[in-house]
Amino acid sequence: MTGKISVLDLNDAQKSKDEAKLKHITELYKYWNYYYNIRSVTLYDFLNHRELEIDLGKNN
Repeated sequence: MTGKISVLDLNDAQKSKDEAKLKHITELYKYWNYYYNIRSVTLYDFLNHRELEIDLGKNN
């Protein structure tokens, strides 16, 4: 099928692919951002099923 697609169709397909990839990356960013926000608000580690603890006396 080489040469059977127009340049406009090829450009449109490339643009659609790039937009889908960007949308996927954006949604992953939002997911993890929301996850860590919920985790910090609840002070609960959902992966290890335990409460989060912070040592406020620790010097950095």
